[in-house]
Amino acid sequence: FLGDSIFNGGAISTAQASLKYGNNVWFYVFDYVNPSGFGDLAQIMPFVAPTHCTDLRYILGEGLYSPFKPDETDWKMIDKMTTMYSNFAKYGNPNGKGPAEWEPYSLDHPERHYRIAYPTGEMREEYHKGRWKFLKEIRDSNKILEEVVYGRV
Repeated sequence: FLGDSIFNGGAISTAQASLKYGNNVWFYVFDYVNPSGFGDLAQIMPFVAPTHCTDLRYILGEGLYSPFKPDETDWKMIDKMTTMYSNFAKYGNPNGKGPAEWEPYSLDHPERHYRIAYPTGEMREEYHKGRWKFLKEIRDSNKILEEVVYGRV
């Protein structure tokens, strides 16, 4: 619940607010991890899966919670991520001038997002197994949260 309310709920709320104010949004979930990338933390973690900031090692080449020693698959993921980010910087679209595998975010399908995975990604309809619907109910009924976060009621 805590991870969903802080990270996942915040991500989709920000995507929706950005779109409402006229910005193009490319919404994604990073779903790749090399289990050996957790270093010594892997021994105490209850699970080894993509977590907050896992994608940064494939964009910046640095490990946040352990040294990053990429293997062959990691290097392919680094190439994929840096290409998408470079395309976004150059063209305003992570697909670049190639085929549109990643669709822009739309409020018509509020949970639809691009799942970044290896070897291929895909568009998905359900955001974090639909848990966002529960969080949305809480956020919509919590006017104090709206005032604190967005400065309005």
